[in-house]
Amino acid sequence: MRNIYLINYAVKGIKNLDDWAELSFYNKIIRKPFSIRKFNVKGIYGTNGAGKSGIIRSAEILKHLLIDPYFLSDSYVQSLLNDLINKKTKTLSIRTDFLHCDDKTMLLYHYEITVEKNHLDTYVITSESLSVKNATSSRSPEKELYHTFNGVLSISANNKNSEKLIDQTKNLLSNASLLATVLRNSELEQSDKNNELWDNLSSLLYFAFSIFVYMDSGDDHRSFYLDQFLSNKNEYNDSTLLELSRRIGRMSDRTLSAFSTNRMSVKKEGFTEFEKSVK
Repeated sequence: MRNIYLINYAVKGIKNLDDWAELSFYNKIIRKPFSIRKFNVKGIYGTNGAGKSGIIRSAEILKHLLIDPYFLSDSYVQSLLNDLINKKTKTLSIRTDFLHCDDKTMLLYHYEITVEKNHLDTYVITSESLSVKNATSSRSPEKELYHTFNGVLSISANNKNSEKLIDQTKNLLSNASLLATVLRNSELEQSDKNNELWDNLSSLLYFAFSIFVYMDSGDDHRSFYLDQFLSNKNEYNDSTLLELSRRIGRMSDRTLSAFSTNRMSVKKEGFTEFEKSVK
């Protein structure tokens, strides 16, 4: 069984945060057995406009960047990012450390991603990286698994088909993260699964699906952009209305991930373990 824990989270360039804002969820030396409950963050306090909702919003953006290959290709998302990303920096940077525990290992991952405007006034991924180390050894060196810069992939992990993967992802990694690109391309996903890179990408995938965000309606700007689109609906023909229906569908797919008893359930035999995880 895999368990994923958020250890550190930092963001710069969301709303009014033009410098790094960092949260430490576990500031102790990591040892076995690991327990985060006495040390994790229970709340974020600050004055209005201090950046609390921006930090939470950035976590939602991170999740979509990791798993949605079409996120940055959506004009609606581009409009939303234009509103959310700091006007001075025009750059959103996120870095995070997360712990992956299973029955045998405890691995500490460090992930970074930067999104900024290009010469076409469109937000793209300019850099991304993933590294890993043994979480319980202070002497264990951190090993970079891969990094991208301006859409070009470099692989440090043991992967016998590195050159092939670099060639197959050419011109793709400015608009989607490496993980999202792999999820979109079944040929990439099904090749070389036993190599080090794929093993660690699976941990990144688990981390992405462990991110759950809920925003109050007062902090959610989606309706504003949908209203803008709908305000001129009389000018649209049937094909444009079809595009509108598709856009609303994409918005539904990209809505905030909140736990709901109507949409999510836990099997009876697994409830005891689930109850422990949410206490």
